Amino acid sequence: TPHRHHQRRGLPGAVYICTMPQFRGICGWVMPSSECHIPGTGTQAPQSIGPDPGGFCVLYEKADCTGNQVKQLQFPGQESNLPEFGGIKC
Repeated sequence: TPHRHHQRRGLPGAVYICTMPQFRGICGWVMPSSECHIPGTGTQAPQSIGPDPGGFCVLYEKADCTGNQVKQLQFPGQESNLPEFGGIKC
C-alpha cells in the first residue's frame, strides 16, 4: 500500500499527502522543509496526511501558516476527516 511505502522512507519532517481518504488518490511525498505549504483545494484538497516517523505537521488556519493552529499531526497521521485548514508546516 502507499502507506507502507511512506513508512519505508522514514525521514523526519517529511510528509505524505493524498487527495483521497486512506492514503489513496493522487499522492505526493514532500521533503523535509521549514516552509509553509498551501494545500490544494476542491478535488485536489488533502484528504489524508501522514508525517514520516519522528516528525509532525501543524495545520494552520491561514495559508501563510499564521493564525490559529487547527491541528497537529504525528505519525502515522490522519487518513480521513481532516479539518479545514489554510496552510501546513512539517
